[in-house]
Amino acid sequence: MFHVKRQGWRCLIAAFMATSLLLGSLNVPTVAFGTSPPPNRPQQNFVPGVLLARPEPGVATTRIATLIGAREGPPVAPGLGVQKFEVQPGHEQTSVERLRRSGLVAGASLDYIRHVAVVPDDPDYPDQWDLPKIDAPGAWQTTLGSSSTTVAVIDSGYDFGHPDRPTHLIAGPTYTSTAAADGCPPEGIDGPQDDLGHGTHVAGTIAAGFDNGIGVAGLAPNVSVLIVKAADCTGNLADSDVVAAIEYAADHGASVINMSFGGPEQDDILDQAVEDAWSKGVVLVAAAGNQSSSAPFYPAWSPDVMAVSATDQNDSPAWFSNYGPDIAVAAPGVNILSTVPSFDNATGYAAESGTSMAAPHVSATAALVLSAAPGLTNVQVVQAIERGAVSLGPGCPNPYYGYGRVDVAAALAMAQAMVPSGSLAPQSLANRVFLPFVTNGACSLP
Repeated sequence: MFHVKRQGWRCLIAAFMATSLLLGSLNVPTVAFGTSPPPNRPQQNFVPGVLLARPEPGVATTRIATLIGAREGPPVAPGLGVQKFEVQPGHEQTSVERLRRSGLVAGASLDYIRHVAVVPDDPDYPDQWDLPKIDAPGAWQTTLGSSSTTVAVIDSGYDFGHPDRPTHLIAGPTYTSTAAADGCPPEGIDGPQDDLGHGTHVAGTIAAGFDNGIGVAGLAPNVSVLIVKAADCTGNLADSDVVAAIEYAADHGASVINMSFGGPEQDDILDQAVEDAWSKGVVLVAAAGNQSSSAPFYPAWSPDVMAVSATDQNDSPAWFSNYGPDIAVAAPGVNILSTVPSFDNATGYAAESGTSMAAPHVSATAALVLSAAPGLTNVQVVQAIERGAVSLGPGCPNPYYGYGRVDVAAALAMAQAMVPSGSLAPQSLANRVFLPFVTNGACSLP
């Protein structure tokens, strides 16, 4: 079946899927690379004194501010009507609850902080075992990707001076409102430069330089990569920054958005940003989380997002990977060799583990599918990836693998089967249809 979670189709797919996952059963640190907030900053899961709200049509922001005794902050995502409001620290939750009861807003939430989803590992792992495992060489016989297909990487930026950087690299904006409070250097002076290392690794997995005689190979080396920096130097991302980053990517040509981060709190405003991007035809992919838990981890569990779990070299579930009925597919996520900034590793390369490393394999696969069959809708791209996945466990979907471990060449074949005449007229987003059921191993998929 088609797996991405459309809010309007929940009653159609409720018999097959549920959002059931919690966070932290193994007490894995939620801040990446073993970092933690500076000692003088309270360790909490939202930005102190900040609320997000979407006023109902015709409701003035001044009226909302007066109701909760807040000061109006700047708009976060004007296209979505999201506004920041500043309240006295300690009164955030009560103010949100009051807004929700007031009837003045379509949505209100705390400005939750997400965290990049990575587990550090041995940096000397020598080979990219993941690429042959998912049959990248077979996929490369069809396409290396097209520069007209853009993957937006919402993360900690990229090392733009890296010698093995993507061929088509685009510097986007920086949204890191948590940076100053987390003691990070000033942001945005030289563009979305990576001061954590995480984003460079993720983007390198997608499209590091290919056949250039140095370093590693990206899975989709000819696609364009749009870098939108929303994670600060500690790996923290405020929802206000994530929402702004999603809106920017969707409005600036991204066909795919990779989100290798997350947190346990559900947020209607974050869900709305995802829904808006999906409605514009974007494929959204997110890391399922590293807590070895069946706990919710957002945005992976948001409607319209492909949640990706991690597997090892033997196609076994990675020990740290989250699991549950919302997993779309699995992908390699253990000892994944990719690019990193020189401050992270003097060689410029390191092997890392995490669902952060699994998600970009799926994002790159989506980009290759769109490069080979640019007329496909996001619905069909997701279907092609899920249909082509290698079934590895019982159940449909399996809680650890979803519809299976991703297979890039098979996904391309599935996509091309949707274009029997060799060309495909774009399908209206307003007229999506389910395709007939086919069998994929233990799973029946639409």
